[in-house]
Amino acid sequence: MFGKVKDFLVQRAFGLAFSRYDLDHNSALNPDELTSLINDVFQLLKIPKKVSYFEVGIIGKMLDIDGDSQISQEECYQACKGALAKFGGIGGIATLFGKTGASS
Repeated sequence: MFGKVKDFLVQRAFGLAFSRYDLDHNSALNPDELTSLINDVFQLLKIPKKVSYFEVGIIGKMLDIDGDSQISQEECYQACKGALAKFGGIGGIATLFGKTGASS
């Protein structure tokens, strides 16, 4: 039971964060909104990189499971959850981008 409650709380918190970037309130991120989200995450992790519009296009295609050219909250959530699992948390993701001082 705790696992479902914890997952619900994480998903709820993620939803609140997602809504901050969904500026047009259509429950999906367009390329400009996705760029803001990724660059803000990099800044929070102290990763000295900004993604380009071209890079966001590539990332968007990877995240866009249903092919509608927008990133839904669920697509974004699943991608973040998968990345955290694959790379061993926030510290692992930060290391992937050349920043080793972030904590998970």
